[in-house]
Amino acid sequence: GMMGGERYGDSPLSSKGEQRPAEEKWSDFFNEPDQYWDNRALKASGERSPRYPDFKHKTTQEALWVDSWDSPKWIQETLTLMDKAAKEHQNGGYDDESVHAGEEVPGESLPPQW
Repeated sequence: GMMGGERYGDSPLSSKGEQRPAEEKWSDFFNEPDQYWDNRALKASGERSPRYPDFKHKTTQEALWVDSWDSPKWIQETLTLMDKAAKEHQNGGYDDESVHAGEEVPGESLPPQW
């Protein structure tokens, strides 16, 4: 079976904080996406290493990888819907491909505001 799939919350959190189930981490992300840095555009443009986390929590630094071995299957679909909604919201419902060149998130190229 999957490693540790059975024991859902009865193991103490390790000092690294990395032992939370992926489902839980992704649920947190989808509940509060604005608490995370979205590094996907930076990775796509080569500004970040391919191994860099796709998402990183602004305060806890918890890292998320979309294609991680333990990432739940549903996150890909949810992400796609979330991105689509964000894009439609951004340009008033029009899916204009010309704004695609790194313009996904305004201010994303700025350094983190601590």
